[in-house]
Amino acid sequence: MSAQSSSQRYSWVYKHQRLMNACFLSVMIGGFLFLMALIPYLRIWDNPETLMNVTVYQICMLLDLILGICYGIGRFDASIDRKRLFLTILIDVYFTSLFGAVIYILRGRPEFQVHLRVVNSFQMVLTVLGVGFYHAYVQTFFNLSREDDARLRMINRVFAAIPLLIILFNLPTQLLFTVNESGYVRYGSLYSVYNTFNGIWYIFYVIMIFRKVRNRRILVSLLSYSIPVMIIVLVDLVLVSFGGTFHFDSLIAFTAFLSLFMIFCFVFVDHSREALRVKEQLAQSELNTVMLQINPHLIYNTLATIAGLCTENPKAAEEMTYRFSDYLRDNINGASSHPMISFRQELNHLQRYLSIEQIRFPNIHVYYDLETEDFNIPNMTLQPLVENAIKHGINKSDREEGTVNISTQETEDAWIVRVTDDGAGFTELPESKGGQHLGVHNVRFRLKALCEGSLKLTGVPGEGTVCEITLPKGANKK
Repeated sequence: MSAQSSSQRYSWVYKHQRLMNACFLSVMIGGFLFLMALIPYLRIWDNPETLMNVTVYQICMLLDLILGICYGIGRFDASIDRKRLFLTILIDVYFTSLFGAVIYILRGRPEFQVHLRVVNSFQMVLTVLGVGFYHAYVQTFFNLSREDDARLRMINRVFAAIPLLIILFNLPTQLLFTVNESGYVRYGSLYSVYNTFNGIWYIFYVIMIFRKVRNRRILVSLLSYSIPVMIIVLVDLVLVSFGGTFHFDSLIAFTAFLSLFMIFCFVFVDHSREALRVKEQLAQSELNTVMLQINPHLIYNTLATIAGLCTENPKAAEEMTYRFSDYLRDNINGASSHPMISFRQELNHLQRYLSIEQIRFPNIHVYYDLETEDFNIPNMTLQPLVENAIKHGINKSDREEGTVNISTQETEDAWIVRVTDDGAGFTELPESKGGQHLGVHNVRFRLKALCEGSLKLTGVPGEGTVCEITLPKGANKK
């Protein structure tokens, strides 16, 4: 999924992310305090099984809370889909632990028979949703085609619906589980079917996604983290099937936390490696950009123009020398400055370049339609695009004069910058023509690496070219 589409789908999340994180954190802390306040009024220490499970559940809730805070405030996962789903899974595991602890606290108390049935149903629903969210989370690590992504999401929803229907079917029939008169949960004939189907769902989904992805190393790593949970679930199922009376099923919640913690470490390490790789490529890209912008042809042609003006118009030669000096200073300073600058700063640098080119090519006219300037953009972004518009567009057209239009637009989710010319246009994308269009490649890479932005080129032979830059608001910090 592209950064742009992700920004459009979750614009509300971008705008209210801190509020949502604060609400989730408050609910999780409230649930933990509620459980702590409930324990003194109930003599759970009379039963060692209850005491052990409630203690483990409390530890899981505390660890989930700490991991949620670390992941929520961390900036090492750039994917909004992935971050949203990981936090959703973490909250799901947290409340599964909370309901599990409440089940152990309420069991053996006939007066809470109805409450116990409701809480147990909710815990089973959360378990099914957790499996579905985990499958969707694994999917976000791979660049699947739109059709494959939609197909896997549909399969995930269909498989999730069946165990949820089984839980709903239990309300009138009590074939999945029931609460006896003594206040204990007893599982029925559908419990084995319910767990077996969840296992089939997991295996079928693994096979389907294994056939679709290429980077199977990452897939195997992610799926291996769920193996401890699968083993504990299988052991619990065997114990229930043979009528066991002592169940340490809080281990399921604990191993679920361990799986999420291992995924957290995996994403952190993977991000560190990717950040190092991108940093190296970005440094090389900045060097390439500087070298392209201070290109020998521009220097030779500008100096030749200045030399010619020295005898014809000394005042104009002096003015052009100052402009060229400012332009070179901007390029050199740009390589060492912050990679993201205000649009006004980038526009000022572009106008210095244009002031030189318009002396050399007085037939070029530049127009501005700036709806907004209140945003940041990677430095050295506009000039390569405008240079291409002049060099490969207007100068290669049959028209005596040419125009370049620079416009900005603000939408709900992004800022749009367009560079339009009425030059020769193209039938083949500039990047496919080799090193002479390295500037376009560098611009696209820097936009993606620095602000999740994108560059789209559209050309019509004989009519001109449109270069459209999209800067998502969620990733663009002013």
